[in-house]
Formats: sequence, structure tokens, C-alpha cells
Amino acid sequence: MATIYQVWDRGIVDYHLWDLQGLRLRGPLRAGRKSVAFLGAAQTFGRLCANPFPAILGDMLGVADLNFGIGGKGPSFFTDSATIMDRVNKSSLAVVQVMSGRSVSNSAFTTKDGGRDGVRKSDGRLMTAEDFYEELLSARQIKGQGAGNLDALVEETRENYIREMIRLLGSIQVPKILFWFSVRRPDEKVTRKLNLHGCLDRIKEIGSRIGVTSRFERLWGVFPHLVDRDTIDQLLSYVDAYVECVTSAGLPGLCFDKERWRPVLNNYYPSSRMHHLAAEALLPACERLLH
Repeated sequence: MATIYQVWDRGIVDYHLWDLQGLRLRGPLRAGRKSVAFLGAAQTFGRLCANPFPAILGDMLGVADLNFGIGGKGPSFFTDSATIMDRVNKSSLAVVQVMSGRSVSNSAFTTKDGGRDGVRKSDGRLMTAEDFYEELLSARQIKGQGAGNLDALVEETRENYIREMIRLLGSIQVPKILFWFSVRRPDEKVTRKLNLHGCLDRIKEIGSRIGVTSRFERLWGVFPHLVDRDTIDQLLSYVDAYVECVTSAGLPGLCFDKERWRPVLNNYYPSSRMHHLAAEALLPACERLLH
């Protein structure tokens, strides 16, 4: 995704991409006696942001920041990458973003390379996770059927997510911080039932504020999709610290594409202000674990 982001966003920001054994990663790559590795999705990568929180935090700490944020990826992508894990375990500290549950396989949908794209097992069709769940929701409504099977599939995916996150955290041998970075609090529970119970109004309110309208996100919540406090609680014993940054400061915002001479609305990716707040939230835990 890094190369695609650079092509799409070349009139907005230069991501200073560098190559690590075939992986295109966010730069610039900086040297330092100590380094902090950051694992996560597009929020860690810092799409549409000239100075993402890994770089800001690296400057605050006086260390090299290794930004392994890759758009759309889930935990299995990192665990299965020997190249990334080798660099992570040679660093002084790792910060692991709470990633989306949509990038996790289940008995009906297999993700490709631990990302948001995958294959529907019933017919082998390549599609995004959002399209897969949207079609399941549409089929239920058209046929007037109950949602029991979909509920079971969502619960299965959540359980797989927890297992994959535990596997990733267990593969990291250096001190590690689990980092929640979202416009919603994990206490705003993601529903486990299709009728959404009483949490739908709150999810709709958050969604309308930042431009979320899909049924997929009303079922799974805004990023990190599917994850809530119950999920986080099952991961805490595997990390040295847990940090939350909950903010929507600067969203929605406008970027100007100098190459195409047009404004670009950003209502999804963290704003520059959000990245600064993320770095400030992480700083105390990073200082404690580094020193």
C-alpha cells in the first residue's frame, strides 16, 4: 500500500519511502543508537500526514523511528514477516497499534497477506472484507432471514483476531506497548448482535461526524473495526504497557493536492493534530520502558 499511497498522494505529501527486502516502508529512515519499531495500519503509516506520530515520537525521544505501518494490514501480516520481526526484535521498544478485525480470516472468508482483501470461500471470489460482509447483510435483508449465522461468523472472527494479536505480541521479544488510536473509546462496545441493541445510536453519531455511512461500519464500529474493551482486556497480559489516544481533532479536514490543483477531503485518516496528540499520549510509557 505504501507505493499506492505515494502515487495517489504525491501532490500532497512525500512519504520518503525506503526498501527493506522488497517491502516499501514509510521514511525517512534515520539512524540512532536506539530505535523504536511501530507496527500498525494506515494510521501508523500516517497517510495524508507529513509528520506521523512515529516520527514525532522519535524526535521527542531522540531515537530512530522504524515505521512499519502498512495500510489495511492485520496482525498476521507482521507475525508472518520474518524480515519485519527481525528488525522489530533488534529495536529497543515496539509500539503495536490495535488493528482492525476486518483483516482477519474466518471459516467463510480468507484474507490475503493479512490484509483487508481476501477470498470468499463459497465461490473463490476476490473481494474486500467490507464487500463480503455488506453482501451477507444484504442477503439477510432480501431473504428476510435471521442473523444467527452472521452473528456466529462475527464472533468467530473476533476470537481469531484475539488469537492473532496474542501470537504477534508473543513474537515480539523486546518491551512492547499496545496502542489504541481511534475516534471512539473501546468502552463504546461494538455490538455482538445484528440488531445492534442500544449502541447503534452512539456508533451512528460517531460515524456521521466523520463521514461513516456503511452498514459494515455500523455493525463492526468505526476503526479499529470489531474491537472493544472486552477484546483489549484479553491482550493486556501480553504487553508491558497500554496507551489510549481517543480524539477526532482536525477531522474532517482538507488537504490540497498541488499536482491536481484540487482540495481533498479527509474524514478517515488521523489529522496532523491527532498525530501530535498520539505522540504526546505515548511519550511517558516510551520513556519509562526505554530508560
